[in-house]
This record gives sequence, structure tokens and C-alpha cells, in this order.
Amino acid sequence: MKRGNRLCLLGVLLVALTGVVLMGCRMIGNAQPRERQFSQKFTEQAIEAGSKTRYFIAVRPESYTPNKPAVVLLHGGGQSMRKVLARNNATHRWLELAEQEGFLLLVPNGFNFASNDAYGDRQSWNDLRANRDQRRSREDDVSFILQMLDWASANHGIDRSHVYVTGASNGGMMTFRLLVEQPQHFAAGVSFIASLPRDNIPDPIQGTPIMMMNGTADTFVPWQGGAMSNGAEPVRSIDETLNYWIRANGADPKSANRRVIPSSNPTDGCQITETSYSIAPNTPSLVRFYRVEGGGHNIPALNPPRYPPQIQRLLGKQCQGVNGIDLAWEFIKMF
Repeated sequence: MKRGNRLCLLGVLLVALTGVVLMGCRMIGNAQPRERQFSQKFTEQAIEAGSKTRYFIAVRPESYTPNKPAVVLLHGGGQSMRKVLARNNATHRWLELAEQEGFLLLVPNGFNFASNDAYGDRQSWNDLRANRDQRRSREDDVSFILQMLDWASANHGIDRSHVYVTGASNGGMMTFRLLVEQPQHFAAGVSFIASLPRDNIPDPIQGTPIMMMNGTADTFVPWQGGAMSNGAEPVRSIDETLNYWIRANGADPKSANRRVIPSSNPTDGCQITETSYSIAPNTPSLVRFYRVEGGGHNIPALNPPRYPPQIQRLLGKQCQGVNGIDLAWEFIKMF
């Protein structure tokens, strides 16, 4: 690995979960939308969005047929469309689920504001936080993602009534933005290790079923809210964020239905509690929340990645008794 790539990887590890680069050949130029074929399943796409050429990966499994759902997977801050699919990442599980369930997986790349780079591996999203953080994107990421969905409709015939969006950390916050500003385009969403900004934001024009999962010991996205790590914009507490989505979906806070998730690894010291909220008794839960007791800035996984001790301490405990991605798919596929 080149020195620059090693430094990039180390920097990313200090921000969010990462992995080895899955595919790294760069396309050049910015004329018409282009396609690079990596295999029968993977294609790397470039489309013009605003004044920039933007990139994404489309994964069409062999089991896919037209008029099937699509899942939009948003990487975390400091990651990329390649790293979020890497084997050394809990979100690699989305590749396996796409094959099993036959949906199209769309993985857009964020933007690096500091280097004016849309293709690289240290990208971020322009989420709902104010643009005072110099590390975050200033691009119109909402329009870019909607254009990506238009591309998927034209080229793969996705079912636009069953498009789901999910992301972790900065990607989870970008998931929130999409569901606040463009909820009509998404049937359901899932956020991991994310919360809403402290700044006032509008209510969406309609509710969208949503699942949240947060660790009580996350030092990057603090449970009680307030300043994030490295001076990033302050956020609401997890309870305040959850209450926003309960209200946005018209769910009844008193409808809370709780259960402890069985763990296949009782020695990992974790307990995950699921709380579901619905509009009325015996109706589907529109908001589902997972409290990961003692969990850090990561997604529970049966086979979690192994990082150097200093990185493990920084990210915090990762529960190993359940796949958080499986819980996400079980939720969104109901809608």
C-alpha cells in the first residue's frame, strides 16, 4: 500500500469504522455519465449533479429482477463508497443481503470539501448541521442522491415505491436529512450512531418509518447530546432525536413496546433493547429504536472487525451477539 493510502486509512479510522479498499480504479474526465464494469454485479457510475461530477457504486445481484426494491447505503464521515462495502466493515453485510433478497444496492460517494474531491476515500455528507464545520461537504447531496435514483429507475427499473435509505454516523445524519426534506422518495430509513443537530429543523411534509440504533457509550455522538468529537456541530440527545421521529410519524409515545434482543454471544457484555412505537395498538411500528447498552461508535456485528487497541478504545465497545444490519433489513422490508 502506498504511503498516502496508509495515511488516509489511519485518518479514517480515527473518525469512523472503515475497511480495506474494495475497488479503487479512478475514472477521469467529466463528460457524459460513464460506466466502469468491475464484475457482473458491480458497476461504478459517474453522473453530473449540479456543477460537479459525482460518483456511486451500483450493485445488481444475480437474483435481481426489474421492479424490485433499492437500498441506498450512505457511508460515514471520512469514508467512501468503497470503504463502506469493505469486508472489514459491518456494512459489508448489505452485499450479502442484496444477493439473498434480490434488491438493488446503491452506494453514493460523498464529497471532500477541503480537497474539492468527489471521488476519493475521505468523503463527507452535507447533513442537517449548519455549515460551520470545515470538514463537511457543502454540496447539494440531496439532489445528487435523487438523480442517482432516477438513474436506477431508467437503467434497472427499480420499484420507486420501495426505496430505502440507511447510513451510519455522518451517513445516518444524511439519512435524517433525506427523510426531513424528501420523505416522499423513501419507504423507510435506518440510522446508526447518529442524532439530529441542536439547531432548529422543520418537520417533514410526511412521516417515514424509521429505525434508529445508538450506543450509550458513544463518544463521537454523545447520548446526552451536546458537542461532538473534534469540535463538530452540537447535536440533540438521543431521546430528543427519537421523540422528533415519533412525532413526525404520528406515533403514540405511550405505545412503546419493549423487548431485549437475544444475543448469540452472552459474554460480550452487551445488552440491546428494542422499543417500537405505533399509531395505535395492533398496528405496525413506525419507529423502532435500539438502545445498545455500553455500545460505542459502531454497528453490532457477529464477526466485528479487529483494529489496533488504540482504535478499539477510541471507537468503544462493539456488540457481537447480533447483526445490526440484519435488524435494519427486517425493519425496512415491512414497508
